[in-house]
Formats: sequence, structure tokens, C-alpha cells
Amino acid sequence: MTISKKIKLAVLTEAGYHCASPNCHNELTVDVHHIVEVSKNGGNEPGNLLPLCPYCHVKYHKGFIPSTSIRAWKKRIVNIYNKGTNSNPKYYSKEKRREPKDALSVNAISEQYLYHPKIHLITSDNLKSFTPIPSDFLKSDSGTFAIWVFIHPINSNEGLRREKDHYIISHNTSNTPVEGVYPNLFSFGIYPNAPEWRINISNNNPADKYYCKRYPDTHQLSGWHHFVIRWNHPVGKFELVIDRRPVITMKYYFSHWPREYSDYVFIGTWPNKKDIYFINTFVYRTYAVPFYLQDDWISDEYKKSPTSQL
Repeated sequence: MTISKKIKLAVLTEAGYHCASPNCHNELTVDVHHIVEVSKNGGNEPGNLLPLCPYCHVKYHKGFIPSTSIRAWKKRIVNIYNKGTNSNPKYYSKEKRREPKDALSVNAISEQYLYHPKIHLITSDNLKSFTPIPSDFLKSDSGTFAIWVFIHPINSNEGLRREKDHYIISHNTSNTPVEGVYPNLFSFGIYPNAPEWRINISNNNPADKYYCKRYPDTHQLSGWHHFVIRWNHPVGKFELVIDRRPVITMKYYFSHWPREYSDYVFIGTWPNKKDIYFINTFVYRTYAVPFYLQDDWISDEYKKSPTSQL
């Protein structure tokens, strides 16, 4: 049975015309989801309907979002709406929008997300110099990884320029590849023999292979440079930003995103922590944030170049 325009309006108004997921709030396109499915005798009354963006809708039907979360989101939205209207009508006639959960800006980032507040050397001479960071930010529907890295001149054969793949950030759930694919991979680093920068991601299905994006090192970067990786799954946006300039943009990447997670991601080496993968260079002001950080934050962070601190 088709949902009437009146009921659909009531459900969307209740949620402020946003996706019900607390970590999403996408308002570009919103579907109306049946909490108890029609095939299980679920009806079209407002109490059984919840707005979800197409991305979250697919995540639910593929089992990534449990039904308990769906019910909790509905209860949360109803409570918020009722506090604002002081009533509980069967149909809502007045639209009450809440402000979308915007990406965090310059002054909103807590120091809890900051690693390496001082210049830090990651070197194979000290196999404990790498930095493990909790992987929680990778699990978020939107997130940002940012870091300052010192890069040696291209012909120096030092640091990131040595003849081996080096990883600024890496994560997987097994150091043994399955059919040539490391499961649940998320990595960014430089491949000096190419030379190029690469982002690799993979899920836990080896048949899907890697999703790899490359950025040629045509500018032969040297000195301090600022790298930002940020994503927003609900709108299908993934970016690598170097020195405030987007150099890689991906839209159709999410099907390859990790589905399972280790406890940590590793800064400055591969997860097996072998000395050959250490970046052997300096890092500074690393952020791992479960939010999509906007351009104003990147611009402000870029002003904090570590050059003057060497």
C-alpha cells in the first residue's frame, strides 16, 4: 500500500527532513523506511515509518545497521519532536526542522583527536617509534585523517624516498593476503619506484579486489607537506588533499570500504611493523577525527607549518 502524502509529510516533518541516523542527517535525498517491513505485516502509520537516506537504507537492508538501532532512532526523533511541540498528535501539520549536523570547523576540534603535538621521528632504528591510533574513526560514516610529513628530496634515497613502499597510515585485519588481497585494507603511502602516491581500500571479500587511486609524484614533493584524507559516505565523497589542494576525489568507493576492523591503525609503518616499511621521517600534528572536516579547518591547520620548529 502506498504511503499517503499526508503521512509522509508527517514523518519527514518529525525528523526535520533529515536522515534519521545520528551520524548522517543527509537531507539531499530521503527515503521513508518501514520499521516493521510490509512483508511482516508492517503498516503505513507514522509510528512505523522512519526517514533514511538511500545510503543508510541500503546499509540497513545489507545488515550493517541492526533493527534495534532503527527503533532507537525512531524513539529519539519522536522524543526530540515532542519536546519541541509539547504534544503528540497523530499527524503533524507544522514543519519543525532541526539544524543539520554540520562538519566541524576550525575551533571545534578537541585535542583528544590530536597526536604528535610535537615533531616526532618514526624510524626503523626504533621499532617502537610508530604510532598506533584507535581505528574508531574509520568506522564512522564521515571522517578525516590529517598529518604533516617531512619528505626528503627525490634522489636522496632517504626517508620516504628509499626503494620500498612506505605507509603513512595503514590498517588491515590480516597480514596474510587472501587471493592477493589484504582484507579490510585502508592505506596511504608512496611507491618510490613509480613514483606515485596511492590510496588502497578493500573490504573482506577478496573477489572485490582492491580499490586503488594513484596520484603521480610529478611535483617531486620535498620538505614539509600537509596531507588530509576525508570521506563522507552518505553523499559519496572521498578526497585526498595535499597542501590544501584536492588531488584525488572518489565517488564510487564505498562498496570496497572495510567491513571489519582491527583495534588500531598504524602511523608510519605497515601493520606487521617490519622495519623495511617504516617511513624514516618526521611527522607532526596528526588528527584522526570521526567527522568530515571542512576547508576552513584545513586552511587554518595549514598555517601551523612545523618549518619554524626545526
